[in-house]
Amino acid sequence: MIKDTTILNGDNPILSAKDLKDKGFNRYSIAKCLNNQVLQKLSYGKYCLQDNPPDEFSTIQSRSQKIVFSHSTALYLLNLSDRVPITYDITVPQGYNVQRIKRDFPSTNFYYSKPELWELGLETVETPFGFKINVYDKERTILDVIKNKKRVDYQIYTQAIKEYFNTERNFRKILKYSKLMNMEDKVRAYIEMV
Repeated sequence: MIKDTTILNGDNPILSAKDLKDKGFNRYSIAKCLNNQVLQKLSYGKYCLQDNPPDEFSTIQSRSQKIVFSHSTALYLLNLSDRVPITYDITVPQGYNVQRIKRDFPSTNFYYSKPELWELGLETVETPFGFKINVYDKERTILDVIKNKKRVDYQIYTQAIKEYFNTERNFRKILKYSKLMNMEDKVRAYIEMV
């Protein structure tokens, strides 16, 4: 039995079977850690330390690096909304199969992005529990919210637009993104209102 679990600590609270193998664990030692409640099994091939369970954001993120938290969820993570998400809004590249993720996490809404725009505005932020996840930056998130206005709660939408355009604005960046996303006219209308 491995008594020193400090080798398991790091930025990511979720370890794959491959990560554990790379750190010197074999099947037998993984099973022993599970029996002794040092490790907890999250899903097939995914583990975490028993005393450091991940939050739901990082658990969902661990399923794929193609997952990017967006829309209302990103507004919360970027402090443009004070409402904690009940469902998680996620964007993936078009053609990406999300059926297993939807099955395992029913409280998710998926949006699809053209592959050439999927990485636009991608950044890493910390969850409220300090784990790193993928999210779109403020400008991309505001554009996504404007584009999908009917799918976003009206109060969240209003608060985010006011917050961004009155305090957090970066007109150069949002105009650059809006050209790439074919939304320049809509964004200029918001800018002129400010």
